[in-house]
Parts: sequence; C-alpha cells; structure tokens
Amino acid sequence: MIFCRAVLRHSGMIRDPKDYFCNRNNLVSLRDVIHEHWLAQDSETGCDDKDVSLSDAADDHSSVGDIREDNEVPVKRPVVRRSVILNDDYQSNRSEPNDHIPVDNSELLKKDNKTTRRYSSRYSCYGVIDIKACDLACLDDGNWLNDVIVDFYMEHLLETFMENHFSKRIFCLSSLASSAVQCFHRRACGSENAIRDPYKTFEPFTKNVDLFNYDFVLFPLSLSFHWILVIICYPGWLELKCGLGLFPERKSCILMFDSFGTSTHSSTTAQRLRYLLESEWKAKKVPLGRQLPSFDSASIPARSMKVPLQQNSSDCGLFVLHYAEMFLKCLSEEQMFSLSEFCRSDLREWFPPADIERKRSEIRNLVLKLPPA
Repeated sequence: MIFCRAVLRHSGMIRDPKDYFCNRNNLVSLRDVIHEHWLAQDSETGCDDKDVSLSDAADDHSSVGDIREDNEVPVKRPVVRRSVILNDDYQSNRSEPNDHIPVDNSELLKKDNKTTRRYSSRYSCYGVIDIKACDLACLDDGNWLNDVIVDFYMEHLLETFMENHFSKRIFCLSSLASSAVQCFHRRACGSENAIRDPYKTFEPFTKNVDLFNYDFVLFPLSLSFHWILVIICYPGWLELKCGLGLFPERKSCILMFDSFGTSTHSSTTAQRLRYLLESEWKAKKVPLGRQLPSFDSASIPARSMKVPLQQNSSDCGLFVLHYAEMFLKCLSEEQMFSLSEFCRSDLREWFPPADIERKRSEIRNLVLKLPPA
C-alpha cells in the first residue's frame, strides 16, 4: 500500500524500504521519500560526493589490458536552479551559449494528469507503466524527458531485442533507482535508520532479481539535472578470474555513456555503483556460501565511452535512449560480440544527428499506439 508522505512527515516515521515491493507505483513513492529525507538533507549539510573517499574513487588499471579505468578530463557545468526535482535533465549548450533554457517541467504538472496509455512488458519486473498527459508533454521540443518516458522506452527496447537466450543476458534497472544509487557511500552502510542505509533503500529495486545472473545491466541514471547511461558488464564474473583465460571477453567493467562528454562525477558515480554491487553480493551471495570478491577499480574498472554529444540544453534523455538502442543492436547483430573491441572503439560517429532529431516523434508515436488505460 502506498503511504501518504504528509502523514509520514507529521508522525516523523519513515517506512522501511523493504516494504516497497518491486512495483513501479510503490517505487515512485520510495524515490520521493529519498529525495525528501536524504538527498535534501545532504544538500543542506554539504554532504554528497565528499562521502566517497578519493582513494576509493581513484583511477586504476584493469587486469585485462584492453579494458582499463580511464582518466577523466573535468568538464565545467553551469549551475542551474529549478523548483522541483522530477528525474529529468539539464544540459549545457556547447554550440550556442545563449540558447534558451527549456520550460521547467514543473509547469507540465499543471496539465491534465489523467492516464492516457498503459504499457506492460513481459520482461519487466516493475509492473505496468502508466503514461499520462504530462509525461507525453515531455516529448515536446525543448522539454526534458522524465523517468516515465525513459523507463517506457527502455522496456520497449528490451521487448524489441530480447529473444530466446538473448533475453537471459540483459536486465534494465529502473531509472527510479537513481536517487538510491546517489546515496551510496560507505559511511551510511549499516545505518540503523532504514532510509539512511543506502542498500536498504536500493534493495526494493532488485527484490526479485539477481543482477549477477546477467551479462549486461543497463541503467538510465539521472544525476539531478542530467541523464547518463550506465552499462554494468559481466558483474557475475567478478569471482571467476580463473575463467577469464577461457573467456577473455567476459571482463567485469562499468561503461558510462554521457552526452556531455567526460564528467567530473564519473569516478564518484562508478564508485557508488561498485558499493552497490558489493552490497548486492553480500546480501544475495554471501548467505549462499559464496566468497566476497574485490569490488575495487582494478577488478571492475569504469570507462567513459567516446560517443556523440548533444548540442542543446534538453536532449540528454534522448541520447541515453539512443545509446541503449545502439548497444542492443550491436549485441543482437554481432554473433561474437567483443567487449574489449567495443571499449576501444571511437563511437563519436556512432549515429547521425538526424537519429536524435526524430526520436521525440518516434517515442510519441509508440505511446499513442498503446491501448488506452
């Protein structure tokens, strides 16, 4: 049962995240609580990326020469303030510094909020996605994409590309988990307060899922005002180092696709994801007698991919969706997918700008073809 946040604020009680079953409507409520009771407090107290130690986040090299932790080039972003956090994105304009900033998505909430379409995928563990008028309005030119549109299209991609044995290789983590991931740092792990323990907060998103059973975990990650795509490759092979001789391509790593280029937060984001995976292993593998492997940057390096960049202030969500689509195409079309070769690739010409220009209309047409709720 979805709780009322007003009641929680009045009573001073926080519902244990374990009570949130792997259901989208409940997870939306959990996401809102994280924003209100954790991220907001961290913002006020100055806590955030400082909680991840620099030694933990430092670059390192992989044991496989073809895949190694890359060095970052800091990119300065302008500070932009908005009235609400809606899991959408902001992006600096590279080509036109005076480009008009899109209308705040909070204005979209004033429109008709009636459910217009409903989407259900056999591959989703998060239940149906209700797409409302305000969500559809996010597809208008100049608007940021929200979590509903992003998750809908990601599930549509899985439905399109996942066939036969291929369906067992891919998992897509809901973008609603973004808030929980941003809370991951060692200082809070094991906290008695359920909402202050990052794993207890993240646990509902993988309640019935073992991430280590998949070859690739796709995750559209919202970093407050910006979307990036994260792909965790071969997480289950962390403990099978002896098997790398027979399967050299199955190297655990984290790939990041950022339409802004290399971000100053890449190392921090990668380390948070390592903490997440380590917590998942402790919760799901250690009780089964499995030893805890190393989750440092040498064992699971992160790499920022060279990809096409956006040229305006509103399209990073579209780029994330197209990065995911192109990656799934590579997997489905190549009989022997080479991860090391993919990591070495310069993907800056991966697709033409026209692909992004028609993405909004393509997604809108898909939504309108869905049956009414």
